[in-house]
Amino acid sequence: MSYSTYIVKFENNDMVPMSYTEIESILTQHGTIVEGEFGKEFIHNSEEYIFEYCSLEMDEEGKVSGLSFNRPIHHSPFPEFIFDLLAIEGSCFFGTDMEFVLARTDRSQHLPEGFPNEVIVVESPTDRWPLD
Repeated sequence: MSYSTYIVKFENNDMVPMSYTEIESILTQHGTIVEGEFGKEFIHNSEEYIFEYCSLEMDEEGKVSGLSFNRPIHHSPFPEFIFDLLAIEGSCFFGTDMEFVLARTDRSQHLPEGFPNEVIVVESPTDRWPLD
């Protein structure tokens, strides 16, 4: 069974798109964005395996509705990479099972129905990392 994690921006109990330029500026510090078989994908420059693949979910206007990471690993450098992406205002990190939601600020009041009632606020890449 495959496990995935996601970076999505929430506002007023709904997903909202993120600026491609803002996402690109963070991603290109860590690797390369390429045109993949099903759209834009990200290849991390780490020599270590940190996920099977990363897809940029795009809307019709070219904005990023989210990032998905298939089969992420549980150790460095993945938490550092995710922490950098959480610098995008309003962004949250969560898994397929929605057992956790991480953000740099409390986004609890912005989460859609069905998500946990509490956001884990992280202040560093290793602060309260849920995938250990």
